Amino acid sequence: MSRCRAGALVVVAAGLACAQPSSPPGGQQDRVPPRVVSVSPAPLATLGDLRSPVRIEFDERLSIRLDGVRDLADAVVVSPATGAVRVKRSRRALEISIAGGWRPGLVYRVVVLPVFRDLFGNQRVEPIELVFSTGAPILPTAVAGFVEDRLTGTPVDGARIEALRRADSLVYVAVSDTGGFFSLRNLPGGEYDVRAWLDTDRDREPDFREPQETAGLTLGQEDTVVLSLALLPMDTTPARLLRVEAVDSVRVRLHFDDYFPPGPVPSRAALFALPDSTIEGEGMLLHPAALDSILARERALADSLRMAEDHARRAAADTGAAPPGDTTAAAARRPAVTRVPPPGGVPGQPPRAAVGRRGAGAGSAPLPSQQLILVLPVPMQPGVTYVVEASGLTNIRGIPGGGGTARFVAPARAAPAPTVPGDTTVPGDTTAPAAPPIGP
Repeated sequence: MSRCRAGALVVVAAGLACAQPSSPPGGQQDRVPPRVVSVSPAPLATLGDLRSPVRIEFDERLSIRLDGVRDLADAVVVSPATGAVRVKRSRRALEISIAGGWRPGLVYRVVVLPVFRDLFGNQRVEPIELVFSTGAPILPTAVAGFVEDRLTGTPVDGARIEALRRADSLVYVAVSDTGGFFSLRNLPGGEYDVRAWLDTDRDREPDFREPQETAGLTLGQEDTVVLSLALLPMDTTPARLLRVEAVDSVRVRLHFDDYFPPGPVPSRAALFALPDSTIEGEGMLLHPAALDSILARERALADSLRMAEDHARRAAADTGAAPPGDTTAAAARRPAVTRVPPPGGVPGQPPRAAVGRRGAGAGSAPLPSQQLILVLPVPMQPGVTYVVEASGLTNIRGIPGGGGTARFVAPARAAPAPTVPGDTTVPGDTTAPAAPPIGP
């Protein structure tokens, strides 16, 4: 290698080393993501004929790395969708256009998702939004709301929402954020068909395997419509009974391969005893959330009665009178005793109980379940093998004809608990304790 060529390589290597991103010597490290310094066209501008691309300029160079999207076209949402989105990136700018050009007489909304970062790894956390018109009036309308997973109740990030206007078949597009929130603004009035789905394959088309939901709405010239969209996997088959298990002597848990919504279950199930298949009767099917609610009300009523009786005993002791049912002479001679009222509200008033979805805050809506609870009119015989036959069930997608049969063995009767000092249980009392919640 000649001395001149070696010297040239040294100069090139030194130049590449200087081109690497680094903070100025002695200066503060860059911790600020790229900021927008100019946009074209201007926000809310009305242009008769726009032929140039939308241009967004930043205050620093953009990294080629994108987070959470497949390519540059996935990083930008143009609404209404009148053509394929095309994005060009230069050192400090994005140029956005659509196939066929910007159509006249529309209001366009261009949203750049927060997937861009600078050379130091500082990523934007807020989207960039630009609204402009190619001749149509910019109306103060909005369709907004939240997208959640119907089975888990959690918000869905990155769901695609499309609102098709029936009058002209134009499709307006939005993408939900990390909190499941979406918004479609400045839409023309009219009737719309809204579809939301989790676009897992990024093809911008709802597939059968992708969870989705649809809704219809009418939008006025100054309306704001709020939607709550819950995504569900598509389904074409009825629910099938997989297995059953006894909870106690009068309750059986049924497990299915499909989900049921909270609320009434318009079906019943029959119980047969083996080996002669003697029918033991029909029982009521309940969603676990409904049964938990019933049990909570029963516990609250029992607590209320117990507190009322305790209050009556305390009042009798305070006045020296005999408690209800106490007819002994000694009771009449009891001295009056000053007592402190029990904490926790008015005596006789049941404590407030919140019944909601498991793992969520108080007041949350119950979640769908793959289980149903069969409540029997009479107790089962311990150790006997039974068969449950369920039919006429409708799953969460509204598909009827669900059911099936499954067998189980009734549990053995629990041995009586030993008597301990201070135990107030009456000998021979077979009253079962209050059952705990048995949600999914």
